[in-house]
Amino acid sequence: MYKSKLIEIFKSFDRAEKLGFRRWVNSSIHNQHKDVIKLTDFLLSRRKLTPITLQRERVYKHLYPNSKYNLHRLNHVLSFTVEVMEAYIQYLTLKNKPIEELCFISEYYTNKSLSHLAQKKLKKAQQVLEDSTYQNDSYYHHSFLLEQTLFELEGTELRRHQTNLQAIFTDLTTFTIIATLKNACTAISHRNLYQNDYKIPLLDAILKEAQTPTYAQNFVVKSYYHCYMALAHPKEEKHFTIIKELLLSKKILLPPKELKHVCLLVINYCIKRFNTGAEAYVQQVFDIYSFGLDQKIWLEKGYLSHNTFKNIANAALRLKAYEWTDSFVKEYGSKIKTSHQKDYTNYIKAKILFEQGHFLAAQQVLITTDSIDLFIGLAIKLLLLKIYWKLGEFDLLEAHLDSFSVYLNRKKILAYHRQIYGNTISITRKMIYANWEIKADQEKLHQLILQTNPLTERPWLLKQLDLIK
Repeated sequence: MYKSKLIEIFKSFDRAEKLGFRRWVNSSIHNQHKDVIKLTDFLLSRRKLTPITLQRERVYKHLYPNSKYNLHRLNHVLSFTVEVMEAYIQYLTLKNKPIEELCFISEYYTNKSLSHLAQKKLKKAQQVLEDSTYQNDSYYHHSFLLEQTLFELEGTELRRHQTNLQAIFTDLTTFTIIATLKNACTAISHRNLYQNDYKIPLLDAILKEAQTPTYAQNFVVKSYYHCYMALAHPKEEKHFTIIKELLLSKKILLPPKELKHVCLLVINYCIKRFNTGAEAYVQQVFDIYSFGLDQKIWLEKGYLSHNTFKNIANAALRLKAYEWTDSFVKEYGSKIKTSHQKDYTNYIKAKILFEQGHFLAAQQVLITTDSIDLFIGLAIKLLLLKIYWKLGEFDLLEAHLDSFSVYLNRKKILAYHRQIYGNTISITRKMIYANWEIKADQEKLHQLILQTNPLTERPWLLKQLDLIK
């Protein structure tokens, strides 16, 4: 029973939701089964839910102390309880969606031929929509549905007069543009990572429409349009410039989750650019991450993703902002979930030491770090590669490159990431075996580093080449 659907749902409730559920099951309107009340009281009375406290026999004995264990009977109670839970979840969800709630009431009034009351509810729903902070695709979808419902409610006898048809078309089109371009941006990212290609109907027409004067002041449409164009045509930098200006001006009226999505799309564009040699985009990545910290969009339920933590710190270190990075680790390291906190904070601490030339100290920090995560494991191996190179420990480095290659081949990672790390390993091998007294070999390596793509570590490799020369 511990792994049942019922327990999974119950554990998802916070304290207030659990107390609310108790009141819900005790209402005869929502629940007609006394055994559901007894089961709920049992769950709420447990200090901790474990496989032992939730043994089916134990639960059954609590429900029916004078009856012989009957699995079929217990399963019926569990099923009834899940039904009551899901009705409660439906109530909680609708309570947080006032527009949908008002529309449902309006629909009831319409079905009962109370059109004057239905119209009042729809007008109230429109006011709620107008007062909303954000204007994403959901906003225009709601607006379209409200306008459509009002149109149908007015009746055919009034349609010879002016109608709201233009509002219906405008809202529907705006919703279509935003929703299509938002998903088209995601499709490009997926295509790059998973080698998938998607057919997007009407995309050319939507791109053309998004450029018309109608949307000149619609910054959500503009943001997704320029985001798509930047990803689809990465060499046309004007699109990136516009989307960055829109972000930093705080004109894009999107909820935090969607604003985060736009920021990540822009960051992915920047990463692709500096992976192919445009080193100036490191500063752009840092600017977008800093904007996200300021807007608090990187935090989810008070936690910072370990990958985001690493990416922000790496961008700062690449700009040699050592003091900023140290302060960032102190402020945000504790916001990583405990399971990843030590690995990721240790990695960044080691990288700060490495960048400041304290190679042995950095190595010591990494030795005490047991990487449980694939990506931090890759990052640590890459940093150890650099440490062994800087220490001149070439025997250790050769052995490390061998184990690094095995690790890459053994782990299930995306082809793009395997290529990035594989290219770094390959060039490092060539640097170990190169004859540095022959200038032609030096130039050959230099050209190889410049022309190899993707190559995230290009600046570091070029710097090592220059130091040897």
